[in-house]
Parts: sequence; structure tokens; C-alpha cells
Amino acid sequence: MKTPVDWDQSYKAGQYDGAGDRNQGIRYALIAGVVREAGLKSLLDVGCGHGGLRDFLPDSVTMYTGLDISSVALQGANFQRDERTICANVEVWEPDDTYDCIVLSEVIYYCRDVEEVLHKLRGCLRPGGVMIVSVFHHRSRFSQNYRALKRTRRFLSSGELVADFQIVSEMPSRHTWSTLASQLG
Repeated sequence: MKTPVDWDQSYKAGQYDGAGDRNQGIRYALIAGVVREAGLKSLLDVGCGHGGLRDFLPDSVTMYTGLDISSVALQGANFQRDERTICANVEVWEPDDTYDCIVLSEVIYYCRDVEEVLHKLRGCLRPGGVMIVSVFHHRSRFSQNYRALKRTRRFLSSGELVADFQIVSEMPSRHTWSTLASQLG
């Protein structure tokens, strides 16, 4: 089990802002492409941080909700008045709406029970809805990230797999992300 992260302190220290990270932009552009191609209108961004994904989303997304565990991250974002933000841990958060799309970007491996969170979020998807999950790989097959990716892939395979991308960056060192999208609603 990973050591719990003090998310507010981490955001204050600038550790999770993603600013200037080319790889984040590439991932966000791929996710936004899936959203655009599927014609999705409402989106829940779980672990939204400063709202970096939001800047890549197509204009067709008319209802954006950002959920993050860190109030510091949400305060540091430039959300629009018509965009909703929720400060909560996704593991204990009780959904009060439904969405065409739910995105979990670099979040699922911090959850204690991956399947429980995915099942809860699946209940928030509207008919025809798409769940998109992006996971950073660690080299070890025994890492929490690898186990979370395996569990997520198994969960998403219960729907129609819409996309399965792998992004590999060689600079400054090798990093890999998997981004999966499945129509579950």
C-alpha cells in the first residue's frame, strides 16, 4: 500500500501541477479526442487538480465537473463560473449527478479498492456513457500502479472498449502511460 499523500501540501509545493509537462498535454489531447469523437456533452474529471484536462476538451462539453481531494488544487485552477468543482476523496464521495463521460487521470492507483471506485463511478454514467482511465506505469509488475492497471483493464473489458492507447516518452528518461476508454453506460 502506498504511503498516503498530503495532497494540499504537495500542490502548495508545486509537485502535481503538470505545468509545462509535454506528456500531460499529449495524454490530455488523446482523452479529449475520445470525448470529441464520441460526442460527449457532460464530463466528470476525477482528480482534476488544477483543471489541465479541461483546457483540452472540445466545446461540445457543455457540463464540466471537476472533483479533487485537494482544496489547494481547486483554488489554484481557473475554472469558469458555470463549471462545478467538488472537493472530496472519490473513495468516500457520494455522487449526486450522472455524466456522459467520467475521466480518471492518474488517480486510480491511489485508491484502496480499485474495483469499488470503478463500480461506484459506473453508476454515474448515463446510457451510452464512456469511462476513460489513464495510468502511469512503473517498471515493476508488482507495483501498485501495475495492479491498478490490470484491475482497471479487467473492469473496462465488461463494456465496449473504445480506445486503448499507450504513450511512451524517452526524454529525459523512459516513462509510459496507458489510457483506456470503454463504453459502459
